[in-house]
Amino acid sequence: MICIICHNEFEQKHFNQRYCSEECSKEAKRISKKKYKNSEKGKLSNERWVKSERRKENEKKYRSTDEARKRAVINQKRYLENHPEAREKKRERAIKYGHTEKCREINRLATKKYRKSEKGKIQSRKNKYLRRSGEQVDKTVIENLLNCNVCYYCGKVITDVKQKTIDHKIPITRGGNNCSDNIVLACRHCNCQKNNKTEKEYMEWLNENKDNV
Repeated sequence: MICIICHNEFEQKHFNQRYCSEECSKEAKRISKKKYKNSEKGKLSNERWVKSERRKENEKKYRSTDEARKRAVINQKRYLENHPEAREKKRERAIKYGHTEKCREINRLATKKYRKSEKGKIQSRKNKYLRRSGEQVDKTVIENLLNCNVCYYCGKVITDVKQKTIDHKIPITRGGNNCSDNIVLACRHCNCQKNNKTEKEYMEWLNENKDNV
C-alpha cells in the first residue's frame, strides 16, 4: 500500500488504513479542514459560527485564561514591531493615561506594595546609599556589598537585612571618597560605634575597649 500523503510504501495493519504514520494522518486532516473552509458550504458554516452566542461565550472563557493572556502579549509585541505608527499611537495613549487620576492612584498603590516587599526594601537601601554619595558610585559595587553577609570590622554574619549598612573606611568628613576601595559592608552596631573614626582609629578603639563593647 502507498501512503496518500508522503507516497511511501507501507504494510497495512488493517484493511482501511490509508496513511503510513500518525503524522501523515494529521496532515491529511489539516488538508481536509482547509479544503472544507475554502468551500462555499464551509464559508457559510463559518459565518454562522462567528455570529453565534456560543462562540462569544467560548471566547470570553478563553480570554480569561493565562495561556490567552500570554499569547495576546506575544501577538501585540509582534504587531507593534511591524507597525511603527501603532507604536506611536500606543505611546501617545500611555502618556495621556499616565496623567489621569486613576493611573496615579494605581501607581501609588503599586509603589506602596513594592516598598513593603523584601526586594523593595533592599532596593530602597541601595538608592539611599547612592543618593548620599557625594560623587558617582558604581551601582554594582554597592549591590555586591549588600549581597554579602559578613561585617568588615567584626567579622560576624549579618542575618537581618535591616542590619546591613555601607560604611567608608575613611569618612567623607575626614577626606575620604566614594571609590570602591573605601566602601565596605558593616553591621549597624559597628557603623554606629565607628562614627567619624577612620578604620585604623576604630580598630585601635576596639582593642582598647574590648571588654566594654
